[in-house]
Amino acid sequence: MTITANDIVTLRPLPDDIREAVSYAIKSGVPYTYNRMDKDAWRRVARIARGKVNEILIRRFTESLGIRSATQDKSYRQHDAFDFTFDGKRGRVDADVKTFHVLTQFIEAPREPFSVAGLLSGVDHSMPQWHLFFPMLVPEDYKRHKDVYVFAVSVEAKPERTAAPVLDFPWTAFPDSEVERFMVDAAAIKVREDSGHGLAVTVAWPSGMPGAGNAIYERGGQARQKRLPLGYATQVAATDLSSFLAIQLDDVAKDHLWRRRAAMTLTAQDGDKPAVTSLYDARRFHEVFPRQDFALYLIGWIDRQDFERIAQPLPDGAPCYFYPPRRDAQDNHAPGTKTANRYVLPGVLNPIATLAEA
Repeated sequence: MTITANDIVTLRPLPDDIREAVSYAIKSGVPYTYNRMDKDAWRRVARIARGKVNEILIRRFTESLGIRSATQDKSYRQHDAFDFTFDGKRGRVDADVKTFHVLTQFIEAPREPFSVAGLLSGVDHSMPQWHLFFPMLVPEDYKRHKDVYVFAVSVEAKPERTAAPVLDFPWTAFPDSEVERFMVDAAAIKVREDSGHGLAVTVAWPSGMPGAGNAIYERGGQARQKRLPLGYATQVAATDLSSFLAIQLDDVAKDHLWRRRAAMTLTAQDGDKPAVTSLYDARRFHEVFPRQDFALYLIGWIDRQDFERIAQPLPDGAPCYFYPPRRDAQDNHAPGTKTANRYVLPGVLNPIATLAEA
């Protein structure tokens, strides 16, 4: 069985899905997630939030098929790989979900915006139309093989600042500089909790600052948040914190910092060590999830044994839709993926609606 355009399922998150995912990503992203891509804190949180949204969407869809996945209740402090396990025809089935992410704002000719028609073009690595080559990739040295592979593509639109935000506080800044790391270092957090001696933190802002703000921190092993009374005071202080994770602002507050070229300040002291004070101007605040037009395309699935039987190696340096050639003269490197992969084309996958038959 092979898939057609009618077999591909398009899913979009609900506002509550985004709120849940971003909340989880902020709590887990900086102290408790391995920085395997050497990214800034906000980029790591953004990547985790997208992955969490995709997980929520996939679970909801599979439940609509009557597939109940086996899940574990994990603390946000624990590694949270998307382990998707369910009861199929053969019994307990472990599925590995592989999602490719497309940022519409970086698409340049000859690439075109993602479409199902392009996805099913049938172009492979031997053809010159790399921009229509959509390989379903699995690394050759993969060490976490499951019973089946599920493939998906998530697509987000170019940021549109005039769109209404889903989040109450769409702008987030993290203690990410070298001198601030002690606030979010997992080992230091454990020492503080074991010793009972926590952080003392003060967040301050310019007098009369409009809008709304929020602070996220940990105390007693639990993530907590506190609204910042921007229009009524100029600072808030908190003690006995395990960590300080983020400052959040709404559009009004963030725009005020930008227009006035003003800054908030974060002062933190760990025990009897010298206090550290950092400035948080508008440039430190980023959006960690798009405001509109985020979609997940569930493409299909394939049994691992079938994949290994028919998959082709992706030649080193072969470009594809997901990994196009780079033309930036300041960052010119070979196209293609950084690791050796094998692939199948989307058309050979089984329709996602038949996943219960795995």
